[in-house]
Amino acid sequence: MTQNPSRAAIRGRIFPEVNWSNAENTARAEANRQSYVLCYPIFEKLRPKLIEDHDDWFVAVHPHSTDYSFDIDGLACAKHALQIFPDANFHMFRLNETGACYYL
Repeated sequence: MTQNPSRAAIRGRIFPEVNWSNAENTARAEANRQSYVLCYPIFEKLRPKLIEDHDDWFVAVHPHSTDYSFDIDGLACAKHALQIFPDANFHMFRLNETGACYYL
């Protein structure tokens, strides 16, 4: 198979209009870490109550209140959490022994 020399690979950013500075990235990461520090103790209080009946379900926790949402499907839980907390950064945990999951 021969290569066509007139077809050059287009290189560059996928979204060139999105340019975050290092300071913005650092601030976002720090805000995310602070939010996680607030959410994890709330999750630890909820876990013993919920794990018996809802093992392996997802829990979305709001960092600045004790509000939470849980569902068996992670996407459904995230959608419900976005309805409850539209402008807040919430974290998702999984109701299992470790709480390992992902967060949004």
